Amino acid sequence: MGALLPTDILLSERKAALTVRAGKSGKQRSVPLNSEVRRFLEEWLSVRPEAGSEMLFIGQRGEPMQARSAQIAVVRYAKQAGLEGVTPHILRHTFAKSLLDNGVSLEKVAALLGHESLDTTRIYVRYESSVRADNPSADLKFRKTSIALLTGNEPGGRWFIK
Repeated sequence: MGALLPTDILLSERKAALTVRAGKSGKQRSVPLNSEVRRFLEEWLSVRPEAGSEMLFIGQRGEPMQARSAQIAVVRYAKQAGLEGVTPHILRHTFAKSLLDNGVSLEKVAALLGHESLDTTRIYVRYESSVRADNPSADLKFRKTSIALLTGNEPGGRWFIK
């Protein structure tokens, strides 16, 4: 998150995409963003303070936002929603499973996640399913909270991580 630059975001009237310059495998890939994320990014860019950092997301003092700050925010907002054990990695698993549940091919999901092996993507799907199976009554709430966290619709409408 801290390595994202505003130039990594492609925004147009009808679509948006994020360029991941260096994922775990070191490969560059483009990830499409839905209209809700596009609106969030447009709003963020319009209010983003001019700071000493060229990074897309910045901390309270204008420095690049650290990955740990994002992790803490995800955990905090999940707890506010009554969910335990939610992490950015769990959101990544949920993203993969939701795509598959909605008919996206395993190959496309693997490409979006930056996986070279379909077996890695299959592991993501099985893991996420087993986590949700432990508490099926929380599944809908989990999905709604995951979407809110992924799109930046934070409780209270705040854009900054405090």
